[in-house]
Amino acid sequence: LKGSSTSTVLNTPSNTAETTLQTPASSEQFVNTQNSSSAVVEWRTALAGVRLSKNSNEGNSSQNGSVVMSSSMNFHFCGNGGFLYLEKSVSSISLPGNFGGDFGGGFGNDKEQRIDGTWEVTSATDSSAVLSLRASNGNQGSAQIAVQGNQIVFDGQVMSVSRSEECP
Repeated sequence: LKGSSTSTVLNTPSNTAETTLQTPASSEQFVNTQNSSSAVVEWRTALAGVRLSKNSNEGNSSQNGSVVMSSSMNFHFCGNGGFLYLEKSVSSISLPGNFGGDFGGGFGNDKEQRIDGTWEVTSATDSSAVLSLRASNGNQGSAQIAVQGNQIVFDGQVMSVSRSEECP
């Protein structure tokens, strides 16, 4: 997590400014990085109390009606080693007034998912880390988080970074 600064909300041990994320000045710096316990500690500290989120909205409309889908997913990484995953998706379909008679109609579907558990950084370099996630329902898995340019990529997806309002 060393290099030049970019504006984001991810606090690292090497910089105490809350709105600064240390990113690589150039990719050449990381050619010879090795997994080290100091990198694990830096990532653990940087992620404690952070929310990673992604929102998406899609829609399509025509004279025959409209379809709208939106989703959000939020990963909260708490300093006590707990995590919370929240996912919400909403889809709706609207139909024109003469569908099946003299009325308009529509219907929708909302889906919410909430998973909690524990997290730990199992390996890390200056530019990426592997997290082990253990859900309270017994499921477990891993995900990679990386700094790529000015972006945080979590499990292959570019994420927004903010302070978690769910962590104590």
